[in-house]
Amino acid sequence: MDAQHQLGALLATGRGTDRDYAEAAQWLERAAAHGHDDAQFWLGNLYMRGAGLPRDYDNMVKWWSKAAKNGNVSAQYALAATYCSGAMMPRGSGAVTYLVFHGFRQDGRGGNVPQTRRHE
Repeated sequence: MDAQHQLGALLATGRGTDRDYAEAAQWLERAAAHGHDDAQFWLGNLYMRGAGLPRDYDNMVKWWSKAAKNGNVSAQYALAATYCSGAMMPRGSGAVTYLVFHGFRQDGRGGNVPQTRRHE
């Protein structure tokens, strides 16, 4: 799953190979389907840009939401920023509500802190 994500990222950026968004999307989708949050975020980005896949904001939100739920801070930020700007999803779509109620946890001192995954 990690190798699928890395291959997809390399193909999307053109590092060490020719850039190929369509093939990148295939590899990222495989990793994303297995819950790899970085792949889910990348896949959402490809849907947003219409790179290798048709531009599809519903799928963008779908994959960013999955990544955000899995603790991907970049996806949490992207959802909130996109919602606040109103650029690609209608206000009231639930992105900010999701982040407020699901993307944060109590820190034990009464405040809210971002819920992120631990990198080891």
